[in-house]
Amino acid sequence: MAATTLTIRHIQRKVLPLRTLTVLYSNRSFASFEANSSTDKSTDESAPPKRGFLSLLFGGKAGKRDMPHSKLLTDSKRIYELQFHMVKPKYRNEYIKLCETVLPAVNETEQIPSKLLGSWTTQIGQQDQAVHMIMHEDGYDTYEKATKFYGNDPTLSKALNSIDKMLYKRYNHLCQEFGFWGDVKPRSGGNLYELRTYYLKPGTLLEWAQHWAKGINYRKAYDEPVCGLFIQIGNLYTVHHLWSYKDLPTRSEARESAWSNPGWDECVMHTGKAEI
Repeated sequence: MAATTLTIRHIQRKVLPLRTLTVLYSNRSFASFEANSSTDKSTDESAPPKRGFLSLLFGGKAGKRDMPHSKLLTDSKRIYELQFHMVKPKYRNEYIKLCETVLPAVNETEQIPSKLLGSWTTQIGQQDQAVHMIMHEDGYDTYEKATKFYGNDPTLSKALNSIDKMLYKRYNHLCQEFGFWGDVKPRSGGNLYELRTYYLKPGTLLEWAQHWAKGINYRKAYDEPVCGLFIQIGNLYTVHHLWSYKDLPTRSEARESAWSNPGWDECVMHTGKAEI
């Protein structure tokens, strides 16, 4: 799928961007992104139910001092790996074709204890970029087993080496999910996905989560939320939100509709203060 030359909002202060917005299209020949959030369309302004990790997240300060912040943000040990590949323009078509052949093996090979959730090419944002999302169900144990398999399997290793030669840059993030977004569930293909990345001030991640645990309810009317991730290994205090839309007009309509819900403006105001 050809990338366009549409512009992207990229506001900078100091060195890091306040946020980046990347619009992605799933390539139907790639592994489809099978993801969805809860279809509950409630816009209840009240605090989330006090259960599990949410009761800790909204609890008193004493309980927050004696446990890792990640335990306050999720009760899952799953690790989500985001792979960002910057492809040399002359290899773009060859890269996509090779990925069509190689990447499905991640889900089809029993020896790989991970699941490829989706692969995208970028339409708006970093041009000639591909993004791959892999879920490691049992956390770091799964990640290490998968990494060893990639290196030891001759066929897969050769293919990955070929992919490497088509790139001029690549990096990855190991993330955990915000529990209040709900589990990643099957979603039909052919959608537009928006990956929004936020860089937070150190020490504000819990505050961010508290506001978004309420704010996410205002964004469910169009079945937008896919997942929310916070980086565990990589650029710390960085958050990724992934949304899904039918197309750009639907995205515009959904975002404008959110402002009609009392409370959404407060979520935007408070979380904006947490950004660098």
